[in-house]
Amino acid sequence: MDHGIPRTQNIVEAWHRRWSTLVGKPHVGVYTMIEELQKEQQRVDLEI
Repeated sequence: MDHGIPRTQNIVEAWHRRWSTLVGKPHVGVYTMIEELQKEQQRVDLEI
């Protein structure tokens, strides 16, 4: 944290780690990426 504000790279790294866990592969096709993004959106919508 810099002056009480989280550093951007930590947020990005956390999201990237979560994405890697969800997808489970280093390289995915466009359709797989779209499907996983839709699943993530549904998960976030449920949390709101």
